[in-house]
Amino acid sequence: MRTFLAFDIEGDVKSRVAEITARFRAIDRGVRWVKSENMHVTVYFFGGVDENRIPDLVHICRKAVEGIEPFALTVQDISAFPSLERARVIWYGILNEGDQLLKVYERVREGLRGTGIVRDIEERPYTPHLTAGRVRHRMERRLVDEIRELHDLSFGSSRVSEMTLFRSVLTPKGAEYEKLALISL
Repeated sequence: MRTFLAFDIEGDVKSRVAEITARFRAIDRGVRWVKSENMHVTVYFFGGVDENRIPDLVHICRKAVEGIEPFALTVQDISAFPSLERARVIWYGILNEGDQLLKVYERVREGLRGTGIVRDIEERPYTPHLTAGRVRHRMERRLVDEIRELHDLSFGSSRVSEMTLFRSVLTPKGAEYEKLALISL
């Protein structure tokens, strides 16, 4: 079962992000844009997990948030991985001044070590973001210019008080998400 831990962004911030994404969509239809209702901030992507191990995964996630109070984050910046010139993913950046998000990520990662729940433990640095779109071909030059112009735009702050363990099912129309467990802070 393909799973990940994530949280949602509050309505006003998500609406502002959706407005800019719609603007980008009009410029470059070759990008597979994420529907606004599917936008989330992934804390940890677990990949394929045996269904019988989901309770263990929920336990690790709950331990990871122990002692962490609800916190604020800011959606700011627009860019692409690995770079604008060679974009594969267009994203909106996430800033969390208290580093609670990084702490949860690190605790989840450490909680997974030696459990055999996931095949690979993530070793890359954590870069929290909202995925706006996946680039299949080279981006339109106009879109690159637009992202450069808006790169440091701020969309406002959102409060995180819970995270969700999701199941992701890939379909021809895109990923569909099913909530498996809520993890309250």
